[in-house]
Amino acid sequence: MAIRQAVAAGVLDRDARDLRRKNPTRAELMEAVGWTPQPDLQAVLVPPGYAHAVLQAWKKNRMTTSRAVELMRGQIEEPDLEPSGSVS
Repeated sequence: MAIRQAVAAGVLDRDARDLRRKNPTRAELMEAVGWTPQPDLQAVLVPPGYAHAVLQAWKKNRMTTSRAVELMRGQIEEPDLEPSGSVS
């Protein structure tokens, strides 16, 4: 629905079918909607800006998946950065 609305609004200039086939990873979804805060003292948390910077560096292949997970201090795991599969 979001893709259809973006096409109708003229925001997308590429083939929307390609976007429909790509499901976001859990980490990408968390980045898009905001990092869910956890109750204090249950885990070490990283600030949203820091989390965003880590993911951007990972997406640009400036760090390995394991290093990104390490820097996120328990907020994500390696499977969170892997594509969740395609939808027809």
